[in-house]
Amino acid sequence: KLMKFGFLKHYRKIKIEGINLLVVINKCIKHRITLRNLKCRNEVEYTAELKREDCDRLKDITGSKYRITVI
Repeated sequence: KLMKFGFLKHYRKIKIEGINLLVVINKCIKHRITLRNLKCRNEVEYTAELKREDCDRLKDITGSKYRITVI
């Protein structure tokens, strides 16, 4: 039980909002950012989990076109 929580604390749950979110997923693949538990809430909102260090990288590569929120 403790190992599970120790492993998961390095991941952050995020919400990605914007138009044409497949572009974000393609950029993540290109920059080798792994998104876990990717779920489409609707056509303009996805949720996912990613490593803490990848969160800042994702914000940098998406720019101001998409809203990235840590949940």
